[in-house]
Amino acid sequence: MGKRAPPRLRPRKAKPGTKGLGPAECKLEQPTGAAAEAAEAIAKAVGFVVGSYKEPLAGHLVLLFFPEIKGRNNA
Repeated sequence: MGKRAPPRLRPRKAKPGTKGLGPAECKLEQPTGAAAEAAEAIAKAVGFVVGSYKEPLAGHLVLLFFPEIKGRNNA
């Protein structure tokens, strides 16, 4: 009989607060730069921006918007 293979090592989880952005750092009061340009383009073309934030792990800007529904009676 052969020897048993050693157990595989599992990667350890990162400790809280060591990776990514915290909640306060994700808050985006007013988009700037390319995000502001994208928000303007969205407002002109398809709808309106309702929120924006920084993605916690990579720090990318995210814009949330509602598209306008054409041909609907908004009464």
